[in-house]
Amino acid sequence: MTDIDERREAAVVLAEAGRALNEAIVLTDLGPDEVLAAADRVRALAEELSAVLRPPRTLSAIDVAGFSVRAYNPISGMASPYSPPLTYRNEEQTIGRLVLGHGLEGHMGVAHGGVVAMLFDEFLGQAACRYAWPTVTTNLDVHFLRPVPTREELLVAATVVEVDGSTMYVAGSIALEAEPDRVLAYGSGTFKYLGEARYGQMLESANGPGRSEKAGA
Repeated sequence: MTDIDERREAAVVLAEAGRALNEAIVLTDLGPDEVLAAADRVRALAEELSAVLRPPRTLSAIDVAGFSVRAYNPISGMASPYSPPLTYRNEEQTIGRLVLGHGLEGHMGVAHGGVVAMLFDEFLGQAACRYAWPTVTTNLDVHFLRPVPTREELLVAATVVEVDGSTMYVAGSIALEAEPDRVLAYGSGTFKYLGEARYGQMLESANGPGRSEKAGA
């Protein structure tokens, strides 16, 4: 096992612990003294983790340059404490199975609408990336048919329905894994293939001169 492999495995374990902490923070019913004491310990841990930081706007050492899924992507990143535990595959369709935590609720027991939109942006975008990368979202439409619950197994599916030159039209749906034919929400989007040169220009414009993404050391 290489050093990078070991770092990836450690980052995944840390992300799992971070998700558990996120859930505990939003569900804890401890009294104020216990909560404030816990906050001090969390701050101490944050300071410990901050002892060595990579420069901002650079790929982490565990990322693969040119790969569409970032390690710290908030939806599908294996090392992100924000991403829901996700089983992902990319065959005829781009399909993901996941559970959204309590911290992603809008109404009680229901996923925030912005989180649902993020799911569609990610999965529709990944479907587009099967055809070409780098690809960016140019339009996204989300239709909410029924509440999307937290703490239940969800099935997200996305398919490229049309390709017109460098433009891809993608559609997808979210359902309970136990009821895959009962759609809770559906989305559609338009995605544009940029090419490496234009992608680099976009990053430079967003990040400032000389700060485009590059592989971490």
